[in-house]
Amino acid sequence: WNNLSEINSLIAKRNNDGKICRDDLVWITKKTRGRFGNQVKGVPGDHGIVISSWASSMGTEKIAILTHDMREVATTASCAKIFGSLAGEVPHKDWRDLKLLLEKKQTIERYGIEISEQ
Repeated sequence: WNNLSEINSLIAKRNNDGKICRDDLVWITKKTRGRFGNQVKGVPGDHGIVISSWASSMGTEKIAILTHDMREVATTASCAKIFGSLAGEVPHKDWRDLKLLLEKKQTIERYGIEISEQ
């Protein structure tokens, strides 16, 4: 985690307030006590792209991440550490490809159309 502190400080500057944002790459480091309805709860060791974030009724920041094996899991933002960002300078081609695959899948499910590769 020592090497990641530099990345975290750069990302915090980008985010202005240090909050985890969509397209950040995060690693779940602690077990959450939060409730997430019908979403699967993430466990320590899960890591992936933040695909959404919201605040609970009590004001706690929650995030949903897409893992490397295409699972969507949720956790409390304070239980995750940022290790990169798709918006950053370091290329994360594998993660970008995974996100595109999810978006393609969601488009097919939502509209019944398939996006052609360009």
